[in-house]
Amino acid sequence: MKSNNLEYLTKVKQQGLKKLFPGMPRIAVGYASCGIAAGADRVLAAFEAEIKRRKLEVLLTKVGCIGYCTVEPIVNVTVPGLPLVL
Repeated sequence: MKSNNLEYLTKVKQQGLKKLFPGMPRIAVGYASCGIAAGADRVLAAFEAEIKRRKLEVLLTKVGCIGYCTVEPIVNVTVPGLPLVL
């Protein structure tokens, strides 16, 4: 349901920001067709296995094209309070 009242828009904004900045380390694997063709599925599986093995509190997520297809697979890592790492 679409709504353009301020309360609804504020709620949607907060939900989106929580996904982007969850308050814990976040690993985003570029998972568009170019990333998958370059091995993003194997990169994602390796991260999943290592996060599980080490019992880390990390949000691992798939994202669309990060925009630099010739160097795929691309991963970006955000840690609260630190600069983004690609």
